Order: sequence, then C-alpha cells, then structure tokens
Amino acid sequence: MNELLIETIVEIQTLPNEGSNLETAYNLPQSLPIANLPTLLKKGVKVFSTVQEQLLFTYSAIATLSGTMTKITGTYDRNTCYPNLFFMCIAPPASGKGVMMYAKTLIEPIHEEYFTSSNKALNEYKLKSKKGKRGNLDISTEVKPPFRVVLIPANCSGSKLMQHLADNYPNTPSIMIESEIDTMVTANAADFGNYSDILRKVFHNESISLSRKNNDEYFNVTSPQMSVTLSGTQGQLLRLINNKEDGLFSRFLVMHFSSEAGWRSMGPCPSCINLSDYFKKQANEYFKLWEFVSKENLEVHLSEDQWESHNIFFKEKYEEIKNTHDEAASSIIRRHGLMLFKICMVLTGIRKYEMQSELPSLECTSEDFKTALFLTHHSIYSSLRIYELLPDIKAQKSTKNLEHFYTLLPNEFDRAKAILIAENSQIGARSADRYLNVFVDNKLLYRPTNGNYVKV
Repeated sequence: MNELLIETIVEIQTLPNEGSNLETAYNLPQSLPIANLPTLLKKGVKVFSTVQEQLLFTYSAIATLSGTMTKITGTYDRNTCYPNLFFMCIAPPASGKGVMMYAKTLIEPIHEEYFTSSNKALNEYKLKSKKGKRGNLDISTEVKPPFRVVLIPANCSGSKLMQHLADNYPNTPSIMIESEIDTMVTANAADFGNYSDILRKVFHNESISLSRKNNDEYFNVTSPQMSVTLSGTQGQLLRLINNKEDGLFSRFLVMHFSSEAGWRSMGPCPSCINLSDYFKKQANEYFKLWEFVSKENLEVHLSEDQWESHNIFFKEKYEEIKNTHDEAASSIIRRHGLMLFKICMVLTGIRKYEMQSELPSLECTSEDFKTALFLTHHSIYSSLRIYELLPDIKAQKSTKNLEHFYTLLPNEFDRAKAILIAENSQIGARSADRYLNVFVDNKLLYRPTNGNYVKV
C-alpha cells in the first residue's frame, strides 16, 4: 500500500457502520488542516477565530474561485471537465453564514472589469445605432456586443441565465453567489424563471440550448461553465429542493451546522481586523491570480497514488451508504468523487499563481489532495444529514392524494359516497378507507355513527 494512501486513510479513518446514526458512523477531523492550504487562502482563513468560520470561508472561497479558472481543465471518467463547483451552506438564521459573502468581495474587481468594458462597448454600439438611423453612418455590419458580467444574480429567468452563459462563453467567469436561497426559490417558482434543469446540466458542463419565438431568441453553449455558492436555512432549502430524487442537491458541496452557543461582543475592538477592509485589499491579489491563470491553458492531473486513494475512499463510502440509505443517496457519493477532483483543480490553479509557473500541465500536490479529501469527506457527512430531511417522492404523492381527496369530500357524507368520490379520482377503495381513518385520527373528520362522517 502506497504511503499517501496510508496517510490518507489514517487522517480520515471512519468507524464501523453503526446504523443510520451518522454522527457516530463518521469520525471526522475536527478542524481544517490550515497548514496545508496555499498561502493566498491561508491569509483569508487566519483572520477568522472559529473553526466553523474558517471552514465556511474555505469552502466559499474555493467554490467562488472555481468560477474564475476558465482556462483550467482535467480529465475525469474519460471526459474533459472544468473546475466549477456548486456549494451551499445550510444553517439557522443569524448563525454566522455571512462569512460566505467575503468570497464575493474577493471577486468583485473581476466583475467590475467586465461590467465596465461591457457598458462601454454597449454605449458605443447605441451611439453608432443612433447615427445610423440618422443616415450619418453605415451600420450594416454592426453587431450588438455581448454583455459580459461575472456575477450573475439568482433572481433571473431561465432564458436570461442562458443569455448570460452564452455571452460569457467561453472565457468570461460566470458566478452566482447569494446569501439567501429564497432568492433562487422565488425565481424558480415563476413559469419563466425555473432554471433548475440548466444548473443540473451546467454542473457537468453538458451542452445547453434554448429557442424562443419572441425576438427569435436562440442560444447554444457547448461546454457551459458556472459556479454557484448559496446559503440559507433548512426551510429555504426544502422550498428549493423538495424531494430526495431531485438531482440538483447531489451536485452541491454542503456545509451544515447549528448556531454557535453564546453571545459575543459586537463593539469596537482596537486590536481586531476590520474584515470588510481586509477582504477588499485581498481582492487585489485575487485579481492578480485571475489575470495569471487566465493567460494560458493548464491541465491538472492526479498521481497514480492519488487516484488509488480516490478509488478506495469512494468505494468504501459507496458501500457504507448502500447499507444505510436508498439508491438515490448514492448519487451524493458519485458526484462528490467529481467534486474532489474539481477542488484539486482549484487548489492547483492557486499553486500555479503562487509559483508563477508557466507549465501547461501540473500534478496536484499531496497537501492539496489531502485538503480536497478533507473538504469532500466533511461535505458528504453534511449532505447525508440534509438528505435525511428531504421528503420521499412517494410520500409527496401520497400527501397530495390525501389533500385532493379531502377537498372533494362534502361537509357530510357516508362511506359509500366517499368511495364513489375516490373511484372518480382514481383512488382505490382500500386507500379511501385508509385516508378516512387518517382524517378521523387527525380530527379533520368526525364520525357520529359508524360509516357516517362530518367535516370538522
């Protein structure tokens, strides 16, 4: 057995399976291995005082940075892939999720670079169009320039998201980062807004296309790249992803925690760092990182030992989950295998900048592989805890049938009438009897005499 594999297994050793109690089934490392991080990330992590804040910043920064590395590729499962990651933080209100938004501060200068140049190009186009209408300029060859922006709001329609991705393709970073999952929930609730299917395809860089009659819209992006970072409460998540078979959830790295106990002073601290100012200054260095890694293509690969560790780790996890969860949960393990590789790609991109390397191909370092493994392992644990809260799709259908059947029942009726109503709604007699008992047990129906019912 190779040395890397021995070190890896020792550092993230799991206990024997103990049923569905995940807190005892996984003996997770208690703190992020900060010493292994690239210097740039380490500077951000070290300004936070708690393990929770440090871990949240690391996830958020890596996921957000993954959207800026458009020239980095790797090969996973015999296919070309890109480093783009999806990440969500699920925690109670006022529990410290705001740390995530410092990652947005780090890339705002990159966004401003594109936003300013896009505005300038658009204004020039509009000016030429006005002159053309007056007959002062031939504009027959003029084409409206693409409007490129890095930060794409979650509050947009599906067609607008497609337009952003088409305008940004192939090398403009595309990043969605929102502090409230409800922003995406609201957009997806609208008939014109739902873009869950787009996100599912984008995660795997699958070709996406859209055609609309209005304005003769047609978009086609062959290998879309976008990164997504979200935070919210469990309730917000359940409004976005309402069943276990929704494949969007398994595409996210997940960090889940409860509110930290106690109160800390919010007053001025002469010796403390002003985080807003600190990360605005750090954004200048992240801008340089983006400029450097955008100059030329980089291919990231793992060593044979790292692939062996990858295979053993995920095979073990897959067997554990197969014994404790349903088949749908296995998608969490399979997609985390890809996420681990993507994290390695991001960390290697940062190393390329710090080394000022011009090599077209780099192998992930042992330290970065261990960091990726730690983050992936922690995310699997969080994902499975949240997965257990998601409703089963069969239970959803049953609940809808119950609600529909109850609304059809008159205020007073007997069993024969109820069975007839049920049959007209393709509900069997046995199911109808079971539903009636549920309504009685939950005091939605009153049974004055046997076989007769009154709505409460």
